[in-house]
Amino acid sequence: MCSSDLVNITSSLGVVALQPGVAVAGTMLLPNGTPVTNGNVNLYDSAGTKLYTPNDATNALGQFAVTSPIGPVLFRTVTPSALNLIPINRNLTATAPIQLGNLQLQQGYRVTGTFTDAVSSVPVGNVRIVTTNGVTGEEVFQSTPTASALGAFSLLLPLGSWDFTCSPLSTDAHLPMIKHGVIVVATTALGFVPVKRCVFASGTLSGPTGPVGGADIDVYTADGEKLFTTNDTTATNGSFSVPVPIGSARLTFQPDVATGLAGISTATTAFS
Repeated sequence: MCSSDLVNITSSLGVVALQPGVAVAGTMLLPNGTPVTNGNVNLYDSAGTKLYTPNDATNALGQFAVTSPIGPVLFRTVTPSALNLIPINRNLTATAPIQLGNLQLQQGYRVTGTFTDAVSSVPVGNVRIVTTNGVTGEEVFQSTPTASALGAFSLLLPLGSWDFTCSPLSTDAHLPMIKHGVIVVATTALGFVPVKRCVFASGTLSGPTGPVGGADIDVYTADGEKLFTTNDTTATNGSFSVPVPIGSARLTFQPDVATGLAGISTATTAFS
């Protein structure tokens, strides 16, 4: 190639505008009070998008300082996975410099298991799990809250009693459920966690002037037990599709008070 064939091109980005921000600082500590080195902090905007935060690692003293854009952000600690530390999540409103002080992380323990069909024992995949304290109701953030396609899950929880809210995909014919009182004192293997089958009850809720959206739907067994349900609100056009157990159940519909419409309870119906 001749030197005359070489082309030098300069690309201009124009004016790159930086937005004002505020400092968010603190110190990350292990459960025994010693510093967390090589830790990290993340910030997310209200849409859940991770923000760019240079120099966001902790130093030898566990200290960190990042710049947040002005406004609401979610702050989250990130530590080496081998330490099994429970992340701290905090909603912040960044309008002036924020000093978070000492953030002493809790020790976590792995809780594993596999969701399976209650009848066939075939794995039930992609079940989403929300973990909450059985006493306080406080949610513990999980970096991987959804079971694999083969139903396997691995959660990180501190000592205590925990409730698992388990929600299969909206198109999966398995009932959502709450598994109460999972005791964690060490690494825990739950083994197979059976999930009951369901069918979907669907239809359209309507009033004298047309479809009724935003109505709450509850499902009760034949003996009056209220079941945990997901997707249990009518759409804008009044349509609904809720999971119900195989067997006998009844549905109740509670429209918003502002509609001026009375609620209704269906007769007990056999679903199969």
